[in-house]
Amino acid sequence: MRVLTYRHLDPSGVEAQFEKVHAALSRGDFASADVKKLVGHPYHRAKLSDTHRLLLTFAEHAGETVCLLLEVIPWHRYEKSRFLRGARIKEGDIVVPAEQAQPTQRLPYLHPVRPVFHLLDKVLSFDDSQDAIYSAPLPLVLLGSAGSGKTALALEKVRAMSGHVLYVTLSAHLAREAQRLYTQGHAP
Repeated sequence: MRVLTYRHLDPSGVEAQFEKVHAALSRGDFASADVKKLVGHPYHRAKLSDTHRLLLTFAEHAGETVCLLLEVIPWHRYEKSRFLRGARIKEGDIVVPAEQAQPTQRLPYLHPVRPVFHLLDKVLSFDDSQDAIYSAPLPLVLLGSAGSGKTALALEKVRAMSGHVLYVTLSAHLAREAQRLYTQGHAP
């Protein structure tokens, strides 16, 4: 199974366990990763240790199920998850999943080899040109046709920065939409 990691996922403190779970998921070995479904949510959790969990979900691309690793949840504090948005998860809300996880969304594009994705209101996988722009030093001016991904790229680049950042557009509608995308939760 192809496994992708959210760009802002931080496995600090559980790196070895994260790699072990990642390898198990790549083999489609849900039992070794101790994957269980969260009832009432599009998410699953894998067990990293006695105290830490890994939140994940599944998507479909070109007929293939893809695993998306979202966030490390320390000390079973599901209510602190940015994806669960304060939901209280009790042990009874976690059930053993079916043999094959069911995708909750369809991804129109995935980079052929890059194992990282971004999130705004949906999962984003940058192509080589977009990734080069994302990695480019500032200052930066983005020009391109409508629908080319300029706003998504700019918002992801801004999200990775610290301090105050100015986003400029001539479109009032685009400014409102960009603010909505930037400030909303990161749930796929």
